[in-house]
Amino acid sequence: MGKITTVSPFAPQTLAKLPAIDGVRFATAEAGIRYQNRTDLMVAVMEPGTVVAGALTQSKTCSAPVLLCRENLTHGKARILVVNSGNANAFTGMKGREAVNTTVAFAAAGAG
Repeated sequence: MGKITTVSPFAPQTLAKLPAIDGVRFATAEAGIRYQNRTDLMVAVMEPGTVVAGALTQSKTCSAPVLLCRENLTHGKARILVVNSGNANAFTGMKGREAVNTTVAFAAAGAG
């Protein structure tokens, strides 16, 4: 894929220093999802019993990850949040659902 050559006019000049969040561990990686040499994957592992909520698109043509979030958010609890950038995963059909299920399995195994 191409290299990013321009910065969005909406990008902040500096990033705020965020405090640690009790009960949540974060990790990021350069997974090469779309571009090389760019942090494009974030995983947050939360303590058991963490209460969660989400704001998701109302689109009838949303992606497989959104469908999974809709299903799981009804329980109001989560242990792992996986976020990627550079890939919307939309309009992928059954292959998208399989990719989401694979991601869930690996994330769950990695977090124990």
